[in-house]
Amino acid sequence: MKKISIIILLILLFSFLTYFYLFNGSAEGDILTLRFTRYLLCIFTGFTLSMNGALLQTVTQNILAEPYLVGISGGALIGYLTGIALPLKSSLFLSLPAFLFALLGVLFVISISKGKQGTAPELIILSGIFINLFASSLLFLSAYILNISLDQIIYMLFGSMNIVIASNELIPFYMVIGIGFILELYLITLSRELDLLAIGPLEAKVTGVNPEKIKHLILFISSLTTATTVAMAGMIGFVGLVVPHITRELAGKKHIQFLPFLFFTGGSFLLFSDLLAKSLFSFELPIGSITSLFGIPFFFFILIKKRYESI
Repeated sequence: MKKISIIILLILLFSFLTYFYLFNGSAEGDILTLRFTRYLLCIFTGFTLSMNGALLQTVTQNILAEPYLVGISGGALIGYLTGIALPLKSSLFLSLPAFLFALLGVLFVISISKGKQGTAPELIILSGIFINLFASSLLFLSAYILNISLDQIIYMLFGSMNIVIASNELIPFYMVIGIGFILELYLITLSRELDLLAIGPLEAKVTGVNPEKIKHLILFISSLTTATTVAMAGMIGFVGLVVPHITRELAGKKHIQFLPFLFFTGGSFLLFSDLLAKSLFSFELPIGSITSLFGIPFFFFILIKKRYESI
């Protein structure tokens, strides 16, 4: 009964934020279209990063794993910069090079973190952070060559929902968002396998689950969908860390219990962060600066808790 009440409250919170986000103030045709585009990107990004964070925590056996901290976002940014140098300038088409480099980034992190005793969780995070630093350095170095302004650099590094989609790109935009949602929803159907994988790869093998196949599939889809969010909204950190942990506590530990509700919690978290980014000052803050304010203390809380439990 308690969980049902919490779920109802989550849905009501999401509905309230949706109404406030879309209809607060003037709601004329063109303005409403711009708001809906931004709203859809918010929901997609929040849900995608939350889902990918939860799944990465399962397949890497690391409670601190998420797209930003394991190097997927940093790799996608490097790919995004590569894509800018190509003739295709639309952010929708820049997803392909962003995806390729995101996949290379996470594969590099996992391979370099493996040792004789298995994968070292702390090396995954350190390697991911170094990839992000490398991507940031590359962004500043290439700014003059690619004619990227300081404002663009800040928003690429910390993310922004302030995108304007041309009328001829609205349908491709909706298609890309729709495909991303479908891919993430498909991963929810693997909840049973993910529960077994969370216990341990050996235990999963005994029950007929192929851990490597599940792992590669999740890395592939996580890289693709995260790269899409980076190409459209820039790097946004800690969503995939904060939201899954909170949702597990609210909805339950089993994947089938909490993964579907990441749509509401992830979407609400990013909608709320975007509202703060737009309204705190007379100018708009990068949304990643807001998510980091929540995420960094939460990161250290989990780190301290993990260390305390290991004593």
